[in-house]
This record gives sequence, structure tokens and C-alpha cells, in this order.
Amino acid sequence: FLRRLLENEVPEIYHGIVEIRAIAREPGARAKVAVMATQPGVDPVGACVGIKGVRIQAIVKELHDEKIDIIQWDPDPVVYISKAISPARVNGVFLSEAAGSHTATVVVMEDQLSLAIGRDGQNARLAAKLTGWRIDIKSVIEAATDALAKLQSDPELQTALPAAVENMPQIEEALAKKAENRPLT
Repeated sequence: FLRRLLENEVPEIYHGIVEIRAIAREPGARAKVAVMATQPGVDPVGACVGIKGVRIQAIVKELHDEKIDIIQWDPDPVVYISKAISPARVNGVFLSEAAGSHTATVVVMEDQLSLAIGRDGQNARLAAKLTGWRIDIKSVIEAATDALAKLQSDPELQTALPAAVENMPQIEEALAKKAENRPLT
């Protein structure tokens, strides 16, 4: 339904200049649409939104004020996933494709954590549906703590990453400061 509304409202989609790659939707609440341009020099997100948001607002109005996020599709899963988590700012995306399960760990600052997850996990759920990856969202502190624990428990990893082993005391000190709610510079 949303695909047809977009085709109707955005001539670039109708004519094939902009292609809809994926849609994830929770009707009545929020939708995420991944688009890409089939011709160079075309801004696919701008074409869908329209001047001053006029095109997307017509669709939002038709869907009774359902929020719609338009993101640019990217062949690189790291870039695509970080755009799918928007409006949150992403610090890093780390992919794991062990045993056929595509899992992406998305690292964000503490102040971006609730925005990345969304109300009742909606933003993360839609981003996972849109990208086809299982998405774990962690704060920088959680990610650093997990990485430190993994490094301490795996001697093979310690030999592979000697620079990280050298920095372990500094990282432990920073995490201890953060745990005591002391400011980090």
C-alpha cells in the first residue's frame, strides 16, 4: 500500500529514476523506506520528501499521521544499517555472520540509546526488518565492557591484538570512572 502511495506521489519512483529497495512498516505508527537512485546525480531521499516535505506530507496525511522515515539504501551493510537506525547518531556498526545468522551490533552514545531503540523497541525492530539483519544496540560503555571482557578471557585474541592489551589498564580506569559517575575527558 505504501509502495503504491509513493509511486502515485513521487514521479521519480513511478518513472523508475528512484527505486524502492525495502519497506518496513507498523501500520498506523511508523514506517521506514529504503530508496536508491538508478541514475547518477539524483538525490533519492530528496525526491521522495519533496520541496519543504510536500510529497511525503501528502502520504503522511493519507496514512493518518503515520511517521515515515526515508533513508538511502546502500550496498555496504554497515552504512545501510547505520542509516536505518536514524534518527539516532551511530558511532559504529560491527557485523557478525557466524553460523548463518546475520547479527549487527550498533554502538551509540548513551544520550542516543533511547532514540536508537525507539518507543517499545519500534525503531530497532523496523530497522531490523528493513535491513534483514538482527540488530543489537549497545551504548559505548556496554560495548567497551563487553570487548574488554572478551579480550581478558581469550588468550588467542590477546596475541592477535597486542595494542589493545596495552590499552586495557586505561580502558578499565575509564570504565571505573564512568561507573562512579565521574566525568570522562
